[in-house]
Amino acid sequence: MSVHVGDYMRGKYLVFASVAVVLVCLVLFTSSYGVASISVSEGEQLRDKLEVKIFRGTIVSVTNTSVVVEGNEFSGELIARGMWIGVNESFIGRGSWIKVMGKVETKDSLIAMVSVEKNERTFNILLGLEQDGLTILRPRLFKVFHTKNYFAIYGEIISKGTNYMVIKNHDRKVMAVINPDSTWYKAGQGVVTWSEVSGEFKPGDVIRVFYHNILVLRKNFRDSFGINAILWGYSGAIIDLTSGTSLVRYLGE
Repeated sequence: MSVHVGDYMRGKYLVFASVAVVLVCLVLFTSSYGVASISVSEGEQLRDKLEVKIFRGTIVSVTNTSVVVEGNEFSGELIARGMWIGVNESFIGRGSWIKVMGKVETKDSLIAMVSVEKNERTFNILLGLEQDGLTILRPRLFKVFHTKNYFAIYGEIISKGTNYMVIKNHDRKVMAVINPDSTWYKAGQGVVTWSEVSGEFKPGDVIRVFYHNILVLRKNFRDSFGINAILWGYSGAIIDLTSGTSLVRYLGE
């Protein structure tokens, strides 16, 4: 997932007035530091003071609670505790910082952070980072949509991993997440697992995917991190319009 320097430098200081980031901060404060709980009304007052910075910097060190960064916009320690969505060149998954920290390297990175003041203390919090072949983002940076009906997306496969495909439609990029062990009915063949047939869906192929659930990355971040949404929940179909391979979700007799 490429990042264009011009895209994020034009908006490197963004006032992010979203309750989602406030909630991230509250969770970190109350669970990790024992700071007194902040009421909803106090959270509403805090949110106008939140300034998100997205910049290029260097990860200097990684611990089981934080990262230390150096950059023109900020140098210091960023709190990293909590849950993350991590994507590398072969896999996407969700896990705690302890699980994903081993993939973070001490190198140049795209960094998203927010600073919050509470009780005369400043908390600098990591919201996301991108390195070559790795992107990690806090789940609360996404809006979640579920539906009993089908959504559908049409586009070109531009990259793949073991359990995902990145699909491009015009200037939008979405990541379709698929369990390698999930079962499908392949037209003309029968029941298969995704791992058995995923090789038939190749970069450059045009596909149509029907799905139920979508995580939409908030605008300030998708402009910088180069992905618009994550799809999952396929009780519909995946059709490769280039090769003709057609799959329908199989949930058993």
